[in-house]
Amino acid sequence: MKGNLDSIYAIKQEKIRIDINMETKCMINKLFQHLKLRLFIAFFILLYSGVRGQNLFQKSYGSKGYESVSSIKKTSDKGFVIAGTTDGFGAGLTDLYVIKTDSVGDTLWTRSYGGPGIEMAGEILQTPDGGYALAGYTQSFGAGYSDFYLLRLKANGDTLWTRTYGGSYADQANSISLCSDKGFVLAGFSLSFLIGTNGNAYIVKTDSAGTLLWSKVYGGLIGSSIYDIAATSDSGFVMVGEIDGYGLGGSEVYVIKTDIFGDSLWQLNYGGSGEERGYSISQTADTGFIIAASTTSFGYGQWDGYAIKLDKRGDTLWSRVYGSAHNEYFKSLTINNAHSFSFCGAQDGFAGDTTNFLMIKTDIFGDTDKVAAFGGMKVDFCNASAGCAVGGTAMAGNTSSFIKPNNKVYLLTTDSNGNSSCNKRVSQISTKKTPTHINHLHLKANAVISLSGATHTILQDSTNFLSNDCFLSGIGGQNSTSAMTDIFPNPAEGTVVLRNASFSEHNVSVQVFSSLGALVFPVASKQERAILLDFSNLPDGIFFIEIKIGTETAIKKLIHLTGGG
Repeated sequence: MKGNLDSIYAIKQEKIRIDINMETKCMINKLFQHLKLRLFIAFFILLYSGVRGQNLFQKSYGSKGYESVSSIKKTSDKGFVIAGTTDGFGAGLTDLYVIKTDSVGDTLWTRSYGGPGIEMAGEILQTPDGGYALAGYTQSFGAGYSDFYLLRLKANGDTLWTRTYGGSYADQANSISLCSDKGFVLAGFSLSFLIGTNGNAYIVKTDSAGTLLWSKVYGGLIGSSIYDIAATSDSGFVMVGEIDGYGLGGSEVYVIKTDIFGDSLWQLNYGGSGEERGYSISQTADTGFIIAASTTSFGYGQWDGYAIKLDKRGDTLWSRVYGSAHNEYFKSLTINNAHSFSFCGAQDGFAGDTTNFLMIKTDIFGDTDKVAAFGGMKVDFCNASAGCAVGGTAMAGNTSSFIKPNNKVYLLTTDSNGNSSCNKRVSQISTKKTPTHINHLHLKANAVISLSGATHTILQDSTNFLSNDCFLSGIGGQNSTSAMTDIFPNPAEGTVVLRNASFSEHNVSVQVFSSLGALVFPVASKQERAILLDFSNLPDGIFFIEIKIGTETAIKKLIHLTGGG
């Protein structure tokens, strides 16, 4: 009897051991599978973060109206601030429009500023306190038909104060620079204070509170204008624009160097037998200057990109023209480091009737290093640029290719090799030296009495449409309406937001599939600006979101990671 009991006990013990082993094996297997999934997701997150870490993206922003861009700056938080003009937001016919983004182009805030009439933006800069100063012109406020318009903004875009400056006719500010005394200098064009028949270059100097200190006009007997001004290392200023009547042909690049009080040290014009316009100027490490301009005098097409390197006295060290049989335009430049420049603008006619963003990176002698063009199948024109990452460039302008209706803000970033995340176009550019004509102008700066006043600027938050013009983790056609849907956040935990400007114009259907292709849940939406998807009850993993707008369909990849054990 005892032997039988011992046998039964031994059998039970063996069965318990086997059960324990099976249960342990099952638990280990489940743990291994879970670990594999999380490692798989972690790999995608690292890949995704690595791409985002390069700050390569392309995005467009705007309303149902018209937007244009005039300025972009990199900000202290590694994001960007963009200034432009809109008729889709605001209080008047057009208003100043500011977009603040993070380092990957996602919108932090947008604002519009103005009155009941017309406001147009010039340039924006970040101030030492983390706020901003924005220059443009206004027809809603001031003493004349239009006046210089200066807005001092907080870090969140709220206004601290606004001022106008000018005379009884049209005065328009295109550029602003921060001065060594923490005040501002604004530059542009005036019809109120005439030397010539068609208006003159006009600058205004203020203190840090916007109080007018002095104002000057420059130019000759026909006309002149300033498009960019920069403070220099000697506490003076250098500015570039165009002047008529002093060259071999029509308008020529016009450069003025002044002292701290705006009195001219020298004034020079550069060009050939055609037309030239200087759009951007920066001081270089050798205390000379580099200019981005456009010309019809030299080169290959009707318009070509034109770069001029000057020494500190304004004498030409070198000049180059960059072009093709089509039109190229330089509108801005960035100094990448001590060894290279990036000139940004546009190229048209290379692929049918399209116009694309154009960037040409050169060495310090103007010899071409990299050429890159970006855009869609319509008109995309770069108006401004800023440095980003290590040797990369942020380019901002207008697009009619990627978001409806036409003409929205278009922002993209490149790496040091001129690569971006998508929409790269074919571009062929030739470069040659130019026999630039230089003319010393014996012109004086004339002091003028400008009128200054505060304004009752209307500030409005703007509900900005944001579109990803390519998706770093996307699948499917990038140029369809459906493919422009923004998925945020990605990777996600819980709720996911889908946004597309076309959602409010069309019926939309959305389906979510697992990585094995099983339908997780369908979503039907009718003319909503955003669609919310609830992933809170779903496990970690990779999901695919099918978005259908009308007859167009795109599929996007989503990483869902709850952070649970």
